[in-house]
Order: sequence, then C-alpha cells, then structure tokens
Amino acid sequence: MKELIKDPLILLAIAIVGFVFLLLAFQYATKPKNADLLEKMVVIGALFLITQPTIGPLLLLHPEGLTAHEASAISYLARIVPYSAVIFVLKYRYIKILQFSLMLFVLDPALAVLQVIVLLSFTWSETPSYSLKGAIVQVGLTIFSAYIAQRYSWHDICKFIRFSLGILAVLNLLYSVAVPSVGVGFKGWRGILGHENSTSSLMGLSGGLWLFEAYVNSQNRRLAIGMFLISILIVQNANSAGGKVQLMALIASVLWLSFLKRLNFKLALTGVIILLIFVISGTIIFLENTETIVVDVLGKDMTFNGRIPLWTNLMGAIANSPFLGYGYHGFWQEWRGEDNPAVAYATNDYGWTAPHAHNGFLEIVLYTGIVGFILFAISFFKTIVFGVIYLIRSENQEAVLPLAMITILVVSNISLSQLMDIHPMWMYYVMITVRLSVNVERNENSS
Repeated sequence: MKELIKDPLILLAIAIVGFVFLLLAFQYATKPKNADLLEKMVVIGALFLITQPTIGPLLLLHPEGLTAHEASAISYLARIVPYSAVIFVLKYRYIKILQFSLMLFVLDPALAVLQVIVLLSFTWSETPSYSLKGAIVQVGLTIFSAYIAQRYSWHDICKFIRFSLGILAVLNLLYSVAVPSVGVGFKGWRGILGHENSTSSLMGLSGGLWLFEAYVNSQNRRLAIGMFLISILIVQNANSAGGKVQLMALIASVLWLSFLKRLNFKLALTGVIILLIFVISGTIIFLENTETIVVDVLGKDMTFNGRIPLWTNLMGAIANSPFLGYGYHGFWQEWRGEDNPAVAYATNDYGWTAPHAHNGFLEIVLYTGIVGFILFAISFFKTIVFGVIYLIRSENQEAVLPLAMITILVVSNISLSQLMDIHPMWMYYVMITVRLSVNVERNENSS
C-alpha cells in the first residue's frame, strides 16, 4: 500500500479525485441548508476523531501528530490538507472564527489568559519548537471548541457528543469482537483506541449520556437503550475501573442535580459543592485501594499501579519550577532519553518512566505552573456557578448535564491526564464553560 502511494501517477490520480470531490462539496455547501448539515457532520466527526482512533487513516487525522518532535512531510500533509479542505468548503461558516475566538476573553477571561500562557510557554521551555507546536494545536482546539459552543445550543452540543461517542462505541464493539488482534489489549477490550483505560473512560460517559437520553426522549428510546447496552458491555470487558466509576458517578450526579434544580441558588450551589466533595472523596477512596472495593469489585491491585508514589515525586518537580511550569508539553519528553525532565521524578524501581502524570490537575501545574492552575481554577469555579444558575433557570431536563459532565471531568482527571491536552475531555470542558457563559450572559434559558 505504501509503495502504491509513493507512485507519482497514483498520487496524481488521488489528487485529481480529491480535487473533484472538494469542488463538488464546495458547490453543495453554497446553499445554507446544506452548509448547516455539513458543519454539523464536521463537528461530530471532529468530536469522534479527537478520541484518537488508532485504525487506518483515522489515526493520521488526529491533530496530535502535528505536535510530534519528529514528523515527516507526509504526516503533516495528511492532517493539514483535510483540515484546509473543510475550512475551504465551509469558509462562509468559519470566516468569523476570529471574532468567536476573541469572544472567549469576554465569556471566560481566565480561560483565555490561560491559553495565552500556553501559547507563550515555549519561551521558557527547554524545547521551544516542540512546546510551540503543541501549544498551537492546543489553542486551536480550544478556539474550535469555543466556536462550537457559541454557534450551537446546549441541546445540540449534547447531541453531538452523544452521537460521536455512539460511533466510537459501535466501532469499539466491532473491533473487539471481530478483530481481536486490534480490539483486545493486555487487560481487555480497547476497541479502536490505544488503551483500555481510555476506552473504559469514554464508554462510561457514553453509557451515562445514552441512558439519560433514553429516560428523557421516548422517540429515541430504542436507539438510546441499545447504545447504552453496547457502552456498558465495553466498559465491563475493558477491565478498567475508570469507566465503571464514571458511569456510577454520572448517574448519581444526574439524580442529585435533578433534586437541586428545585432549590434556590444558594442551596443549589451548596449542593453542587457537596456533590464535588463527595465525588472527589469517593474517588480518592478508590485510589487508596481499600481491599474490598478495589480488589474484589474492580479488580485493581493494591498500589493502583503506582500512581500515588508518582504524584508524591511530581511535587518535587513542581517545586523546581513552581510559577510558570515547564512549558506546554515541556516536561514529559520520552524521546530525549536521560535528558527527559521527567526521568528524575517519574521513574520507578524497574527503570520505567511514566509518560504522563496520571492526574489532569497536576498536568496543568507541570505545564503552566501555579499561575496557570489558578487561572484554570477561576474558570472552573465560574463554570460551577454559571452551571448552577443555568440549572435552576432552565426548564429543560438537559440542564443537569453540564454540571454532571463537569463532575465526570473531575473524576476522570484524578487518575488520568485529560485536562488541557489534545483530548475530548478538554473539548467538553471548553464547550461547557463557554456555552454556560453564553446562556447566563444572554439569559438563553431555553438553549
């Protein structure tokens, strides 16, 4: 296959066919209704691709490849050309994306300033070009997510997330059952993703969202129940605790938030804080590995794969660069060997160096220091407050989902590094915080 692609005639034929399809798509998109449909397809496709499928050409479309310290021209073209084609076809939609991105400074100033720090962090990184590439992609992902949040209602955003996870669930099931050489990993089912933990985490969220859809929407109930069953089947067979914990946390959060919806702002805010404290405490109990819960129920070992000792060591790394951190992607650099800044803090007794912090909040501090973490905390708590306002104002049942998903984000990032990275959880966070800001500032209770 690679030899065929290297053939100039084959490449020319592919280019011609691609150009023809591009012109046809552009012609199709000139009509507003068609452009609406195409843009929604692009959004769902982007939310699906950001989960980082590892099969075939899908892996080549993930933007993380643009951040690699060494990448071929073909690798860059495989990503830049499709992105450029989408922008060209939907240019009437994306022509105002700069305006939407500048609105981030109005809707969430702390998040916007944090992105500026991410973009400038290459100036204090040990590997400036590597940090700059990663920062550009991360900021671009943030801008795109903010654009989606301003263009669409919360109802639409929920639908986009649910369907993107539904596509992922179906493909995970197919590859786990029909192509076990790809879909089954060391611990269990991983589907089309790279690790069982990632698969379990996203499928836990998928199961919770589809279960909610089955409850509130009788028209889609059969589809929603089917997707829920597929999701929990994958969670069970992935043999990873993350998805089980997240599914239970999401269900509990929705039930609790449905009760809080009837209360006034102060009581509801207090209830959300209690929810977060309970969820964080419950997750830490899992991390502390009580034998009954962890070994008997979830099948984890008593050291939780060494996460707690790793976090303790990383505090020393943070102390060495406390204010602005090591720069975006400036700490975890396996390709540097002994020069990897993480070697001194993240290497276990067997000589294996962790590739990330296994904690999204620690990752923020390592990337952008205490300054960056404070900015994120301001954005996070503003989102909580706006989420409560939206919860008690809105008559829609989906008004419980922003805060429920924020709860899941907290749960997942206690044991995984998914925050402020090129990951769906970061997209979800940006879409939630920006959309809540739009709803509260404009009093769009029905969105």
